[in-house]
Amino acid sequence: MKDIPVDSSYYCIPATSKVHHEPLGVVLVISAWNFPAWTLINPAISAIAAGNVVFMKPSEVTPHCSASLRKLVE
Repeated sequence: MKDIPVDSSYYCIPATSKVHHEPLGVVLVISAWNFPAWTLINPAISAIAAGNVVFMKPSEVTPHCSASLRKLVE
């Protein structure tokens, strides 16, 4: 997400140019029942690192794992 400096046009000699990346916005991460922790945490970490807002929906089939992940995230 760092700014990347690029060359400016010859006509704009004293100017500096850069490419500024912006996050996409909101990401929904839905976990699977067979790997509930891994399929929820791994993509969420990447999305948070990119600056996005993340909504995580754990699997309803694994209530104990969902409860422990909730305590971990809060």
